[in-house]
Amino acid sequence: LQSLKTEIENHQPWINRICDNGRKLIASGHENAPEFEAKINELLEAMEDLKTDVEKRRKKLAESEKAHQYLYDANEAEIWMSEQELYMMTDDRGKDEFTTENYIKKHERLQKDVDQFADTIRGLADRAQQLIAEQAPMSDQIAVRQSQIDKSYAGLQDLSRERRHRLGETLQLFNLHRQIDDILQWIAEREVVAASPDTGQDYEHMLQERFNQFAKDTEAIGTERVAAANDQCDQLMSVHHPDAPTVALWKDNLNEAWENLLELIDTRKQMLEASRQLHKFFHDCRDTLSRILEKTHSMPEDLGRDSSSVSALQRKHQNFLTDLVTLESQVKQVQSDARALQASYAGDKALEIQTREGEVLNAWRQLQAICDGRRVKLLDTSDLFRFMQMVRDLLVWMEEVRREMNTQERPKDVSGVELLMNNHQSLKAEIDAREENFGSCISLGRDLLSRKHYASSEIEKKLIKLTTERAEMMHRWEDRWEYLQLILEVYQFARDAAVADAWLQAQEPYLLSREYGRTLEEVIKLIKKHEAFEKSASAQEERFQALEKLTTDAQVLLLFIPLTCLKLELRAQEYLMWLRMGNRLALADMAQRDRTFMEAMESEM
Repeated sequence: LQSLKTEIENHQPWINRICDNGRKLIASGHENAPEFEAKINELLEAMEDLKTDVEKRRKKLAESEKAHQYLYDANEAEIWMSEQELYMMTDDRGKDEFTTENYIKKHERLQKDVDQFADTIRGLADRAQQLIAEQAPMSDQIAVRQSQIDKSYAGLQDLSRERRHRLGETLQLFNLHRQIDDILQWIAEREVVAASPDTGQDYEHMLQERFNQFAKDTEAIGTERVAAANDQCDQLMSVHHPDAPTVALWKDNLNEAWENLLELIDTRKQMLEASRQLHKFFHDCRDTLSRILEKTHSMPEDLGRDSSSVSALQRKHQNFLTDLVTLESQVKQVQSDARALQASYAGDKALEIQTREGEVLNAWRQLQAICDGRRVKLLDTSDLFRFMQMVRDLLVWMEEVRREMNTQERPKDVSGVELLMNNHQSLKAEIDAREENFGSCISLGRDLLSRKHYASSEIEKKLIKLTTERAEMMHRWEDRWEYLQLILEVYQFARDAAVADAWLQAQEPYLLSREYGRTLEEVIKLIKKHEAFEKSASAQEERFQALEKLTTDAQVLLLFIPLTCLKLELRAQEYLMWLRMGNRLALADMAQRDRTFMEAMESEM
């Protein structure tokens, strides 16, 4: 058509020349001018018809070209989509996470091309609509073809999404597999530590604290990671992942490995705890034994110089025993731990546990024995000083009593003697009051001797001296008491004799009177007076008899007067003889001799 159009355009100048020549001929008045005019018009009309036909042909060809171009483009689009469909329909999703990620990247590029190809599809649809609207040739075919293109593109998009979904599932599967592999590798590494038989060398190098931190970190991290992996497995299985059985198997293997690790950790914890208890027991045994030996070596041997120092040492020892309460609880804890450990161990370990416990118990018993021995020694020393102090106090007191009995003033009359006797009885009361002290002291001394006190010989000497001094004191008191009784009777005799002498002297003028009466009445009065005198004399007779009896008792008492009082005894006997004479002269001279006798007694006393 283009060649024809070119040819027509090339003939146009020629036709124009022909028409110009004809017009010239017509203008020149050629005879055939009308014919020429008709030919020119016919030629021009034919030329216009030709151009019109060519234009119509061009339009029809253009419409046909558009239709064929559309069909061609539709075929090209179909071919491209078919090629993409072949890729989308492939089942190759990679062998590992890396290749799958590459597939996804490639698919994303293709997906981008598919998405961009939507413009081409829309262009074809617009062209098809236009061709159909223009009633272009093959409009029906174009409509059918466009419908096929739309379906193919929609199918391609579905295949693309499905392919992307499958690749995503595969990537999730590989990600899950990698994650599970990482967790299993991590679990395997942790199992090496959890299954280690090392429990530490001693209490100072225990692994428990470090392993507890390891277990804490492992449980915290592992629980989170395993839970996340389980969630992913559950998620894949819940959406019916094509590899759901494999995912379930992976999940079971992971959980089994995790449970095994936790069991190993728990077992290792128990082992480390048992080892910690054993090492702690050995450490406690060493520490307790060291403290016991330290206490044993720190026990002083000083027993004190006097009661106050012994009391201070006893208080110090009591404080020492109080300090041992904590140590005793530590020993009991060692025994309790030993019983618990012996139930868990056998063989050499059990023997070592028993040996360590025995060392502690033997040292503790030895320390207790030393403490008891020192307590007994301090008690014996305290009792010794208390006994010695009691002996000293009693000896000093007995010396004061003897000195008091030897240095009392001389009595001058009966009241003085009675005062001395009262004082002497007070001494006796004081002596009796001291009997309990003597009993306590002697009982304490005998108790110390029965306990085989380390100062038994000295205690025995003190007991002998105390009892001897006490016996001498009592003998001295008895002698003094008998002496005072004798002196009292002598002074009582002297007093009564003086009273009798005074009565006799008072009656002497009546007896020496020469008046016998001059009349009967006077004689009768004198007789009555004499009868009254005789009655009075009869009444005084008992007094004189008492004096005579007193002289007899005095003679007996004088036998107990010491030889140093021999002169006094002779004078008393002489005085008694004068009393027995009964004559008036002796009675008259009694007072003077009595005064002489008492002065002699006072000088002798």
